[in-house]
Amino acid sequence: MDLGDDALRSRLLSLGHDPPPITDSTRGVLRKKLAELERTRKLAAEVAGANNATAKGRRTSAAAASSTPRRTSRSSAAGGSSRAAQQNRLLEYR
Repeated sequence: MDLGDDALRSRLLSLGHDPPPITDSTRGVLRKKLAELERTRKLAAEVAGANNATAKGRRTSAAAASSTPRRTSRSSAAGGSSRAAQQNRLLEYR
C-alpha cells in the first residue's frame, strides 16, 4: 500500500482517525494504523451484516410468544456462522 501523504491523511480522516503530521518517522506507523482501521471496519461490517440477517429472521408477532420452540437449521446446529463465533473471530483480530 504505497499511498502518498495526502492520500494517507485523507483515508485516515475518513475512518475517524485524526493523524499527526506525516513525516519519515510517522509514515510507517500511520500506514499500519490505516491497515488496522480498514481491517476493523471490514470485520465490523461483516458482524453487522450477520446481525441484520439474524434480526430479519426473528419473529415479532404473537407467534414468537408461543411455546413452540424454533427449529435450528442444519448449518447453525453443525457449528455454522453463529453470532458467538463471529464475535470470537472479531476478538482474534484485535
